[in-house]
Amino acid sequence: MTKDVLVKISGLQVLAGAEGLGSTMSGEKIEVIAPGAYYCKGGSHFVIYEEIFDEIPEVAKVMVKIKGKRMEIHRHGAIRTKMTFEAHEKNVTSYMTPFGEMMVGVATRAVELKQTPDQMNVSVDYGLEVNYQFVSDCLIEMEIQSRSGAQLNLQS
Repeated sequence: MTKDVLVKISGLQVLAGAEGLGSTMSGEKIEVIAPGAYYCKGGSHFVIYEEIFDEIPEVAKVMVKIKGKRMEIHRHGAIRTKMTFEAHEKNVTSYMTPFGEMMVGVATRAVELKQTPDQMNVSVDYGLEVNYQFVSDCLIEMEIQSRSGAQLNLQS
């Protein structure tokens, strides 16, 4: 894969008490597409991009590290955190925003990585806790493609 990539991140969050991940009516779906950079070092895949938020003027710089059944998301700037998603593990971290700090827990059920020479797809299925209270079931899907031949599926 080339260094210059397009990153498409789709997330589905189903709030506690809803029907489950298959229920689109009860889930809140988000989608972000951003230019980024990709490199592979020591068997780990790294993707770097910036996130922009409607309610926060400062951008967040994001680095995603993927290796096997583990994914880490490091955010710096407007949002600061290091979230670790590891299959069959629960991780708790501090999540700093301009509005205050929260403790965020992720109980990861699965991390799946599929790749071809010009594309990587990562899927993460997890439960989300905020300040030690279960909030929702979540699914993140990342599609990373070389910019030169990107054919991101914009219809989801």
